[in-house]
Amino acid sequence: MIANPAVLDLGTLQHGESREGTVEIANPTDKAVAITKLESDCSCLKVVLDAKVIPPRGSVAARVVVDMREEREFTGRLGMSVRAWDSSGSLALSFQVNVTMASYPPQTRGAQ
Repeated sequence: MIANPAVLDLGTLQHGESREGTVEIANPTDKAVAITKLESDCSCLKVVLDAKVIPPRGSVAARVVVDMREEREFTGRLGMSVRAWDSSGSLALSFQVNVTMASYPPQTRGAQ
């Protein structure tokens, strides 16, 4: 299985923001591959496949959503791994999703 891109960079997010992107998952083999399990390093990252079975020499889109509404304290660069297993229990695919969390804006004293 091949992820394109292998590293999805979703840019800079503000606190409380979410962002979405797409990764194409290609099956270069002559046999269909069923994805039975997907997991990521962070609860803020969700991945939804267009189809759980990828046909021979075919591909499906994976919708990737990073939702930082619950990650209120984190700032800086965040790299998250996504892994997928096939029906035999073998690791079939992994790819990376990167975001940068913007710093909180400086407090303005005395502004009304």
